[in-house]
Amino acid sequence: MPRLESPVIRSLLLRSVLICGLGIIASLTPAAVSAQSVVSASAARDAADAEAASSAARSLSRLEADEKFSALYDRLHPDVQEIVPRTALVGWYEAEFATKRTEEMTIRDVEIGAWEWPVTGRRYERVAAISYTRPVWTGEDRTEVDGTIHLIEEDGAWLGLFGTNRESLAGMIAAFAPAETAAWTALTPDFAAPDTLATRAASFPDILHADVDRFWATQFAAAGRDYNPPDAVVGFAEPILTGCGRADPAMEAAFYCVIDETIYYSVDFRQTIEAGVGDFGWVVVVAHEWAHHIQFELGVDPGVALDRVDSPSWYALEQQADCLAGAYTLNAEAIGWLDPGDVEEAIFVTNAAGDPIGTPFDDPFAHGTGEDRVDAFLDGYDGSLAGCDLDL
Repeated sequence: MPRLESPVIRSLLLRSVLICGLGIIASLTPAAVSAQSVVSASAARDAADAEAASSAARSLSRLEADEKFSALYDRLHPDVQEIVPRTALVGWYEAEFATKRTEEMTIRDVEIGAWEWPVTGRRYERVAAISYTRPVWTGEDRTEVDGTIHLIEEDGAWLGLFGTNRESLAGMIAAFAPAETAAWTALTPDFAAPDTLATRAASFPDILHADVDRFWATQFAAAGRDYNPPDAVVGFAEPILTGCGRADPAMEAAFYCVIDETIYYSVDFRQTIEAGVGDFGWVVVVAHEWAHHIQFELGVDPGVALDRVDSPSWYALEQQADCLAGAYTLNAEAIGWLDPGDVEEAIFVTNAAGDPIGTPFDDPFAHGTGEDRVDAFLDGYDGSLAGCDLDL
């Protein structure tokens, strides 16, 4: 429509132009009003849904704070309940809040839109993503924890989704509801048969070692590969004969023997770590040696790697083992296995086990400086297996 200020408009045509202009405006007004009404209705719906979802999220957080975990399970979306047994969720929460307490969340933001649940890959077209902050006490120590919870409207109620990835959820189910095989088999179809789980439990009666085994069984199953764990984890207080020769606890702290596929450790060394650092400090030592078994399972023999031109250096294998220990730590934290301070224990032990300053990186026994080893560990802790260059 021509502007009235245009020099094209002449006074003699002003009236007709105004009439035409008003006619055009009149013809456009219903459509414009209609579009504006749609936008207003959509905004009103978003606002109403955001308010309802926020109320539901606060209710969920109160159930957490009151430790009413079974009631919380009833407020989860049916898609979650279909694969997560009540016993698994309640068991995880009981472990998570055994040494913690919390209060109702403070909601910072709500976004309504489409979202894909990473556990199953299913896309939901209308999800409330609620960002929040809540206080968490561990003993007398108070921290502010930020997070995001996703809820979906189902039959007039906003229900929560639970789980950030298949791997951690399957591990949680295996840890807290091992009898509920159907649930975690649905997540990782080749995870393990019950008799295989029983066999592994017999091989690794120490629950700390069994959790490292649980992690790798889950990873191999998710990749569609067969998993063969180490033959055993053996502690020794006196000199013993291993597949790799004689081992003296005064000389050997912990090592993996590729010949008999067994992890060996000095009992005194373990006691020193657990008493001076903590139990998870010890678990990371085992996770590092377990990683050497994984390398062996995937075709790298640490015992002969140095003799092959196309093989990774011993240093690179040690760095990768530290990275894989970090990936395990990330998973253990995700399923609620860790206690406050456990990650710090892992970093402390990894740093303390670094080579003396000046050790050449091509030394046959080089593991890396403390800083190098911590960096490798954090690559796994931050990026899981993807950060460790592992061909699984």
